[in-house]
Amino acid sequence: MVRPRQFAEGDLVLKAASHVMKGKPASKFAVKWEGPFVVKEANENGYYRLSEPDSDVLITPINVKWLKAYHP
Repeated sequence: MVRPRQFAEGDLVLKAASHVMKGKPASKFAVKWEGPFVVKEANENGYYRLSEPDSDVLITPINVKWLKAYHP
């Protein structure tokens, strides 16, 4: 019973840190999530384009498995 994650444009999300995505070990106190980011583009194939809340500069596309919802 896994519910697929889907985000719409304008949603706030957190992105996994780069060391988590690469599977590299980090210190015990290293952050695992970065953000919040705003979803600017949502593709059907599970990739999203994000930007920082105060900017319109898009970062590289990221797969939905590296994102989670941000609840302020």
